[in-house]
Amino acid sequence: MYKLEPQTDIETEKSLVFGLDLGSVSDYSALCVIEATRTISEGGKDEITQLACVSLKRWQLRTPYQQIVQEVVKKINNLDPFTTPKQKTLAVDGTGVGVAVVDLFRAEKINSEFCAISITGGSTVGKTGDVFFVPKMDLVGCVQLALQNRILKTSPALVEAATLMSELQNFKATISANGHASFGAGADWRVGNNDDLVLALAMAVWVANRPTFRVTEKTRNLFRSLNL
Repeated sequence: MYKLEPQTDIETEKSLVFGLDLGSVSDYSALCVIEATRTISEGGKDEITQLACVSLKRWQLRTPYQQIVQEVVKKINNLDPFTTPKQKTLAVDGTGVGVAVVDLFRAEKINSEFCAISITGGSTVGKTGDVFFVPKMDLVGCVQLALQNRILKTSPALVEAATLMSELQNFKATISANGHASFGAGADWRVGNNDDLVLALAMAVWVANRPTFRVTEKTRNLFRSLNL
């Protein structure tokens, strides 16, 4: 005699998150695109089940920021709406040189949500307008957790995939004498080996895990119907 198992209503949704790390004169700028798969159970449990790195790009040194802005906007706006997830978010590095570049993106018409991430050495996340102030250890920690849970996937066929893997291997954390964590490739943050791709990845993974950007299609449709 067969025992019938109770049926559960599980909703699966995908979203795209673009993480853009902006380099200075001696650092590369890099873009990482993550396709996040999440499941929402009948009981309301919301869980990221896969983070697939679907695109990587690293610009040549000294590439004008205006060119990078135009290329990223074009990449997002030219996506096929019938074959790509509806929910898209662009997260741009708003630290140092990124402050001025963020303003360039704000002036553009982009078919995605937008936020800036200012990387800090603190321990708590803050927010002002569309800018998140995120501790370095939070960015690195979310990547480490995704790797440990084996939900972060990167195809070796991607351009720059080997570079990303190398950066992940070189990326390490050191604890100073006063107990502060320092993350970076080589001896310190932004010193030694390049870490542009892994930072772009970290920003995308961090945003994908933020409840702020995890809105179900049902909820979006509800707000559209209210004409808010």
